[in-house]
Amino acid sequence: MKSLFAIPMLLLMILVVTPQDSFAQRVVKSRKRTTVVVRKTPRSKVVYVNRRSKVRTLRVLPRAARAVRFGRTSFYVANGVYYRKSATGFVIVKAPVGVRVTRLPAKRKRVIFGSATYYYAAGTFYQKQAGNYIVVAAPAGALLYDVSADVDKVKIDGEVYYEYADVIYEKIKTPNGVAYRVVGEVG
Repeated sequence: MKSLFAIPMLLLMILVVTPQDSFAQRVVKSRKRTTVVVRKTPRSKVVYVNRRSKVRTLRVLPRAARAVRFGRTSFYVANGVYYRKSATGFVIVKAPVGVRVTRLPAKRKRVIFGSATYYYAAGTFYQKQAGNYIVVAAPAGALLYDVSADVDKVKIDGEVYYEYADVIYEKIKTPNGVAYRVVGEVG
């Protein structure tokens, strides 16, 4: 007799409880992240801990420099470093995203991130497209095992990062040694 009463009660509970559960939001517990993903950080929030003195203007371009036109602006590229003409000479600038070059600098590194292949040289990321190489935004999350010696130590919201060519890196330890993970750009 008890089993006859228990079966309808069990069915009733299933009918009453199931619709409510199916519309409930799923709770996902996440562990505390140690990485702060910084996409575009305003320059005013970046505090340089040890800014290295950098030559920003040259009177004469290096011999290896070649002209690259992007929109209405002419740039000059030598060994992966981009220059723009100014009244006092040639100013070192960040490579504009979208610039096409026919060949990469000799000292480049191949970076595979996800399913994409990038090439990294002098703080600039490139991707191959139709026989040319296009400057692309730094892929957040990509790992580099060798960043320029000119990297600057910076603080953003109290956290220590490293900046080179307006790309922000986080220094991490991996099984292969110390690496720098791209976390964003200064913008």
